[in-house]
Amino acid sequence: VGQVAKAEQSYAECTAIFNARRMPGRLSVVRYNMATMYRQIGLDARRHAQRAIDAAAAKRHATEARSWFEKAKQILQSELAYVSRLRLAANDFRRHNRESVLGELHLDLGDFTQARQLFQGAKAFSDRILGKDNHGRDLMNLGLAQCALGRYDDALSLFRRASKNAKEQLGEHKPLYAMTLALQARALGHLGRWKEAGRVMDQCQRLERRYALEVLPTLSQSEQLSYLFRPGYLEGGNFDLALALGAAGGKALREQSAEWLINTKAMVHELLADRSRFTRCGEAAKLARDLSALRAGIARLVAIINAYPDGSNEHKIAVRDLSTLINRESTLSKQLGRTAGTSDRPLWIGLGDVRKSMPRGAVLIELARFRAPKFGSKGATALVGSPRYAAWVIPAAGSGKVALVDLGDARAIEASVRALRDGMDRDVQTVRNQVIREFETELAAFAKKKGLGPNDPRYQAKRAALLQTAFRKMGERLRAQAPRLQAAYRRLAADCAKRIMHPLAGHLRGAKQVLLSPDAHLWLPPWGALPLREGGRYLVEEKAVTCLVSGRDLLARRGAKAKPAAPVIFGDIDYDLGVRHAGDRIAHPASRLAYSPVEVRAIRPHLETYAGTKPLVYTGRDATEERLKAVRNPKVLFLSTHGVFGSVDEARFVPGREGLLFENPMMRCTLSLAGCNRKPRPGDRGEDGRLYGIEVDALDLRGTDLVILSACQTALGDVHAGQGAAGLRQAFQLAGARSVLATLWSVDDEATTRLTIALCKALGSGASTAEALRQGQLALLRAGETSHPFFWAAFTITRSGGE
Repeated sequence: VGQVAKAEQSYAECTAIFNARRMPGRLSVVRYNMATMYRQIGLDARRHAQRAIDAAAAKRHATEARSWFEKAKQILQSELAYVSRLRLAANDFRRHNRESVLGELHLDLGDFTQARQLFQGAKAFSDRILGKDNHGRDLMNLGLAQCALGRYDDALSLFRRASKNAKEQLGEHKPLYAMTLALQARALGHLGRWKEAGRVMDQCQRLERRYALEVLPTLSQSEQLSYLFRPGYLEGGNFDLALALGAAGGKALREQSAEWLINTKAMVHELLADRSRFTRCGEAAKLARDLSALRAGIARLVAIINAYPDGSNEHKIAVRDLSTLINRESTLSKQLGRTAGTSDRPLWIGLGDVRKSMPRGAVLIELARFRAPKFGSKGATALVGSPRYAAWVIPAAGSGKVALVDLGDARAIEASVRALRDGMDRDVQTVRNQVIREFETELAAFAKKKGLGPNDPRYQAKRAALLQTAFRKMGERLRAQAPRLQAAYRRLAADCAKRIMHPLAGHLRGAKQVLLSPDAHLWLPPWGALPLREGGRYLVEEKAVTCLVSGRDLLARRGAKAKPAAPVIFGDIDYDLGVRHAGDRIAHPASRLAYSPVEVRAIRPHLETYAGTKPLVYTGRDATEERLKAVRNPKVLFLSTHGVFGSVDEARFVPGREGLLFENPMMRCTLSLAGCNRKPRPGDRGEDGRLYGIEVDALDLRGTDLVILSACQTALGDVHAGQGAAGLRQAFQLAGARSVLATLWSVDDEATTRLTIALCKALGSGASTAEALRQGQLALLRAGETSHPFFWAAFTITRSGGE
């Protein structure tokens, strides 16, 4: 559970006891367990190093990983020397186990010759005791060492024997067998036998998907992610995609690898969506209600932790209780998974089926981040190479061939994406800071003149009025400086487009619509606002863009769709509901959105035209969390409010500490509803006006065509290679929504109102969601004062299920 210091303390106490009692055998077990713990911490740190965009953070995590590996190595070397002096029984595996784990540590540290020597010793022992080639892990470990030393034929032989062993002892539907197939494909790739490698990897991928569909639904979400992101050199995930690049994009592997990607990408999202769908009725419904209540309790504790300072009694108690509730949530989630049963998804989805389901004139771009070994090399690069991005460009059936484009080094691409977003944020923030300083100066002068303190109601009223004025000034100044800011934006966007858009341009000619399935950090750039190579026009000026979690989402969802109800609108919300005096208010209260009343009034008739029925509208004190959670299948759900996503600071984040509790992104994203400014109190019951991502599953949106999150940062989330972006957008999709409109950054209130009105008007006129968004964005782009992408490019449409 990440309590490293407590674990070390416990081990130290055990060591002292067994030393005092002269029990070296028990002491040896403690030291061996401690070494394996240190190695696991090192593997976790290395995983964070691989995920980090920040170069300094990546280097720090890599250095930490190496120090943990060295710590474990020292203990195991001492342990191996100790057991080597003992007169062990012939079948005592203690020396074998220490040789094996020590060899894995040498693999981690890049000492492949020493690793091979240790693995050979371990294998000789297991062959003698169990019979030749009857210890699968010894075969795989030795094969990896041989592969790193360039002995690919020897490695292939060992991996094949490991496959035979796994199939005979466990059966071909166990993940270990699929893992051995992935290792075979690795060795075949090093030997340049691409066709054979593709055949073996295809078998591996089909077994992996089958296992995932049968077993993963019964696990908690954290356990699902642990399986899919299992660490170490033995992971097969995404190595399949590296094969396609290694084969220089040969036609067979281009199409075959596209099919692998379509079948395996975003598996956790798919399984969670199935669970949500299956638990709306029957025996699982009660468990689902209990789980929703438990998650509401978790959300209340997170709100308390955020509202009270570290070290306060309220904070300490909430952290303690949160850990308990998270464990209960995991247990109940697993129980719900077992009750709901396995997925009814097809065991394999053909590339041809996806292409047939695509609209005419559309192109699907499947993006993937993966580590690509350097085929034919020796050393660490033969096992796990550097991270890269690639794009599979898939036209509709009968419209052309599948193309595979190597986009290059992932770190360089991610640095460019970050530079684009940071540059735009910096320019906008400079303007905002000027206005905030003016606001603070005027408020201080008023307080001094009137002799008022911050808790005085007159001070609070003046502050609220000045804050509304400040927000209006921010928009006015940003619009006035749009031409200058846009020139700076284009310089940064040109580099980003050169890396991720221009290499695809030749494959997009003639396409009317781009169906984009991003991966990892490529969820974060404003794709519609990337300039094209010819003419410098933005992508949105040429084509409508729709995001998909996976190309699988183009296929129609199974099961009957719930009958949609009337559209529901939440806006012009009274965030101060329940705040009676200054002590009731949180430190950073939400301010009322000045243009939200305009937005609510203007979109109402357009949504009525679109849905054929009058919308239900909740404003002011009526726009509560209770009412939102009671919503059932509105055709459109429109939420005009504040949204927040709190990211983990990777430059400061240390795996294995208390922060582990907050690694779940659904605990770090919220929408503000009536009463959210009231400070939460320990012991509170009922809703608190803050809808966390973890609570969204309480909504039933199976009949909902579109959720419009007219709020800040609602498309942001934690990004994982191969598993999408986890945040509010994903939460509403998992609740059943077919499409979600969300935002990539903090948006301007007035510009957002203009865009959503134009979007809803287009929907009422019969436009698709993607085309309606495009029309709204073009309206702002062509109005000079809002031409900067800051005003319009934050909005993205993400779709799930066939239309």
